[in-house]
Amino acid sequence: MIIMFIALYIVVMSCNLFVMSYQMNGINRLVTGIPMSIFETAVVLYGLSPEEKPYFDKEILEDNIWDYFDCSLPRYSETYEIAISYYDLVSHAISFSDKPEATQIKITTVLDFSFCYQKTMHYEIR
Repeated sequence: MIIMFIALYIVVMSCNLFVMSYQMNGINRLVTGIPMSIFETAVVLYGLSPEEKPYFDKEILEDNIWDYFDCSLPRYSETYEIAISYYDLVSHAISFSDKPEATQIKITTVLDFSFCYQKTMHYEIR
């Protein structure tokens, strides 16, 4: 009888660990494999003066990122937070410029067993 309880416990734990690893690997694949076209379509290249560098259009970039994650992440987690911030390439300080050249995307979500998944990715125009 004890062996049956141990076997049942092992089966339940195996299923739970499978679900958690499925969630974690899926979210990690989404975050690290984000398509570069999301960023490329938000880069302003035309209408710049000769001394201006290309920069991200904040509105387009944030819409692209939210659309991508709102479409993909609910399969793996019901609740998640996305924080998008911009920083200066040279000093790595937070930038409040209208023409940012670098962005930081931070994904935070809670998986099964109250495991907190957090990943930050940096993207720069060089």
